[in-house]
Amino acid sequence: AARMKRGGPFHHLKFAAELFKEWGPPLVFLRKLVRGVLPLGEGVVLDTFAGAGSTLAAGNAVGYSSIGIEIDRDYFRTAVEAIPKLTAYAPNGSY
Repeated sequence: AARMKRGGPFHHLKFAAELFKEWGPPLVFLRKLVRGVLPLGEGVVLDTFAGAGSTLAAGNAVGYSSIGIEIDRDYFRTAVEAIPKLTAYAPNGSY
């Protein structure tokens, strides 16, 4: 794959991707996304590339069941520890 040059047309996308990889997606956004995709309040969140569990935690936080699949043992361990904490996270008392 061709490398993106700093200052090139896709430089900002690469920077955003690096932040996303390091910090994960914003929790408030993921919670709104889950609610938008499953608006009836029924369903199951299935994340086939669960990573650190952000999407699963977002589903749990808004009242859905969630199932995650992760092949990487380190990510799995991180998710097991992180999901309860991320589910309980309340930015400014709301989501």
